[in-house]
Amino acid sequence: MTIKGNTTHVGSLVYQVVQLLNSLNAVGQSRHEAKRRARAVGFDKPVGVHGLGTVEKYIKRNVHFAKWCRANYGAKTLDGITQEMVDGYFATLADGSASTWDTDISALNKLRVAMELHGIDCRFAPPPGRPRRLAERLHQQSYSAQQIARLLAVLPEPYRLMAELQWETGARWVSLKRLRAGDIQNNVWISGKGGQGQWRPVTRRFRSELLRWIGNAPADARVFARSYGAYRAALVRACHTAGVPYDGTHALRRSFARRRLGELMRLGQPERKAREIIAKEMGHGDKRGRITWAYAGKDVVAGL
Repeated sequence: MTIKGNTTHVGSLVYQVVQLLNSLNAVGQSRHEAKRRARAVGFDKPVGVHGLGTVEKYIKRNVHFAKWCRANYGAKTLDGITQEMVDGYFATLADGSASTWDTDISALNKLRVAMELHGIDCRFAPPPGRPRRLAERLHQQSYSAQQIARLLAVLPEPYRLMAELQWETGARWVSLKRLRAGDIQNNVWISGKGGQGQWRPVTRRFRSELLRWIGNAPADARVFARSYGAYRAALVRACHTAGVPYDGTHALRRSFARRRLGELMRLGQPERKAREIIAKEMGHGDKRGRITWAYAGKDVVAGL
């Protein structure tokens, strides 16, 4: 077996994984054009990975998988990995978090795509779904407007502004990290995956607070020069003080989705249309709103 970019020797199992996944690196390329090309050759979606963070995450998780197969089964090449190894690996994840399980599923599927593109025999597939105990433990925490108010009241700056921006726009953490002073105008530019982004409205009061925070900073200056660890630690402390359950920064994103679903339906939007709107606002690739179910389930509609 040989891999593109490595024709003189097979290389270690970890090296093979890194080479293959790097071959899918499509950072900076048009996702729209990639979708068109994928459909032309019979794929449902682009085979490349358009986000730099996603490329790095998939490499990290697949390297972890490869090392596990090598340590526990003596696997030396990708075409030597069997379904038994995959099943054994995912059995070790069954008591972990749902997010880790889902990330490893996505990463392994990308590895299988890369193997197929390079003509490498693939004799395995990831599990079709989560174990029940993982599905039951899946993060579903979101906050009411009253809980958000208590949380924001005890968060120090700039973490209060970061949390409120997630609550107002549904932004991801990575969007906060990328935000520049020039991105705050009448609306706020929220970057998304694959280099995409959109202008999102915020209240006039909150916009004024953002502008006061950045002051006379140049347009390319980062608005929130804080690490994820620092933001997370601030949220954990604030949740404890405010008596609000902590469930990661994504809880604020889920809170936005649930609030918006209620708002749109009260304005007369049918549920399906409301979910489509929210999917677009949150930067989901699935514009039909199916992913929104993970953020705002049936109980939101039942409570209207």
